Amino acid sequence: MKKSSIAAAVLVLFSFLCVFQSMGYGVNIYDGVRAPDGMYLLTYSSVYHADDVRDSSGDLARDGYGYYSVQEIFRGAWYYRGVVVSALVPVGGVYVDSAGRGSFGAGDITAGAGFFLPVSCVDILPMLFVKFPSGEYDSSETVNYGSGQYDIRPMVFIHKAARGFTVDAVAKYYRRLENHDTGVKPGDEIHLQAVAAYNLFGTFRAGPSVSWMRGRNREIDGEAQGNTAGEMLSLGGDFYVRAGCIGITFTWLNDLYARNRTDGNYYQIKTVLKF
Repeated sequence: MKKSSIAAAVLVLFSFLCVFQSMGYGVNIYDGVRAPDGMYLLTYSSVYHADDVRDSSGDLARDGYGYYSVQEIFRGAWYYRGVVVSALVPVGGVYVDSAGRGSFGAGDITAGAGFFLPVSCVDILPMLFVKFPSGEYDSSETVNYGSGQYDIRPMVFIHKAARGFTVDAVAKYYRRLENHDTGVKPGDEIHLQAVAAYNLFGTFRAGPSVSWMRGRNREIDGEAQGNTAGEMLSLGGDFYVRAGCIGITFTWLNDLYARNRTDGNYYQIKTVLKF
C-alpha cells in the first residue's frame, strides 16, 4: 500500500477518534472562585448527542451520524491558602449509531495544580493540567473513548461577583501531543468560555453561557494535513442552586457553528460537596 493511502486511512480512523468527539464543555458558575480551604468532591454527569457533521467550511457534510456520549466525571479538589490541586477521573462511553460501534469504560485521567493571584477585586486562578492517555483505547477500533495521547493544558480562571451578578470565565490552551500508535498529532486548541449569572432569588442563579474553540491542523508523521483544523461556537445557559452543603449547576450548550466537528447539544449536571 502506498504511503499516501496509509496516511489517508489513518486520517479517516482518527476522525472517529478525535475530530467528531467534540463536546461543548463550558465553564460552570463558581469554577474559578476562591473557595474556603478544604477538600471538595465534584461530579459532572453529562450527555452529548449530535446527528450532523460539519466540513471545513462549516457546511453540512453528513446528517444521521448519530454520535452519543454519556459520562460521569469524578473530581477531587483540595484548596489550601490559595493553592488548588485537582484530579478528574471520567467513566462512560461513546457510540456512533451510523457505524454501529462504541467504546465504554474508563476515560483519560486529568490532573493539575494552580494558585490564586494575590489580588482582592477579582479571583484569578492560573492552573496547569496534564491529560494522561489512561482511557479505553485500541488503534484497531474506529471508535474510542480514550484518546491515546497526552495533552498539556494551561488555563486561567476568572471569577467576579458584584451586586447580585457573577461572571465566570476561563481561557485554555490544549497542547496536544502525538499518538504514537497512529503517528497522528491532533491540532492544538484554544478555548474561551464564560457564563454570566444573576441571583434571581435566594440561592438560585441563572444566566447565559458561551463556549468557543479554535484548533490547528492535525499532523500525520510530522506532516500537516490541510483543512483539518476545527472550530466550534456553542451558546446556552447555566442554572445554579445551593441546598445546604451541596451546590448543583445545570448546563446546556447548543452548537451554533462548527468546522470539522459534530453539531449537537450538550447537557451537564455538576454537583459540589465540601468535606
